[in-house]
Amino acid sequence: MRSLLAALFLVFSTAATAAGETDFSALPPQVQQRLAPFAADWSQMDHRQRKRMRRIAENWDQLPPERRQHFERRAERWSQMSDVEKQQVRERFQRFRALPPEERRRVREKFRRFRELPPERQKELREAFRREHREAQSSQ
Repeated sequence: MRSLLAALFLVFSTAATAAGETDFSALPPQVQQRLAPFAADWSQMDHRQRKRMRRIAENWDQLPPERRQHFERRAERWSQMSDVEKQQVRERFQRFRALPPEERRRVREKFRRFRELPPERQKELREAFRREHREAQSSQ
C-alpha cells in the first residue's frame, strides 16, 4: 500500500511540476511581468528554454546591465515578430540543436566572427545571403 501511495505521489507531483512549467499563469507575478513578451508562446517553448528564461527573470536584479539590455532587446524583437517568423526561428533552432557538436561549434564560431564585423559589412553579408536564398527558392 505504501508503495502505491508513494508512486501516486510521485506521478501527481511530477504532473504538477510539468503543468507549472508550461502554464504561464502559474509563474510568480514578477516573473510573468519580466517574461510578458513571451506569454503567448510560453507553452510552445522547449522545457530547457522555459527553464533558462525563468532563471533569467528570477535573477534579474543580479544580472549585469549589459545582460539585461541584451535580454530586453531580444524580448522586444520577439514580440514584434509574426507567428510565421517565430515558427521559422523555432525550426532553425531545432535544426541547429540537431547538428553534431563539432558542427554546432563551427556555426557558433562563424557567428562570433560575423558579430565582430563592422555593421556595414554585416548588412552587406545579410543582403547577399537573402538574395542568394531568394534565388535558390525561386529556382526550385
